[in-house]
Amino acid sequence: LCAITDSCCLMQYITRFTEEIFSAIVSILEVAAALTAIINIFLSDKSIGTQLLSVILCSMTYMAAVKFRDLRGSDWLNKAWRKHFSNYGITIIIVLGTVIANLVLEPFGITDLDFLRVPSGIRPTLNLSDGSPRPWVVNPMGIEQPFPFWGIALTIPFAMGLTILGYLDQNLTEVIVNK
Repeated sequence: LCAITDSCCLMQYITRFTEEIFSAIVSILEVAAALTAIINIFLSDKSIGTQLLSVILCSMTYMAAVKFRDLRGSDWLNKAWRKHFSNYGITIIIVLGTVIANLVLEPFGITDLDFLRVPSGIRPTLNLSDGSPRPWVVNPMGIEQPFPFWGIALTIPFAMGLTILGYLDQNLTEVIVNK
């Protein structure tokens, strides 16, 4: 519905102040998530080596991301290389951090470092009561038992709120990135 009505044109009325507040909120949420993950590693029963490696990888990723961002305005290399390193710096440092983590695990005896869990195949993640994955196309009236009509009616205001939130997130992010 947002695409059909071309509601993206409403973004011209968003002020720079709104963009800055949105950027600050997103930044605070991301930093808080990263710090929470690091703190949880220290609160868990992981080894000192795992805790230290996690802090080193986190710090290395942050510092490298800042350096890659600042590379665009420097006079190192030529303009095209600076632009590529600046644009793909985060991807480069994540790949490099993963390689470093895998290289130091065995020599230092670190066995409990958490990596991103990736499923072995593409399938729905919700399993039904019989153990089979749910179908790709979900029946809105219920899968294993009938879904009450009042439940569907109750979700409408929440769906509208999430639609507005998703719209603002997508379009404000696009405006910020394209400036």
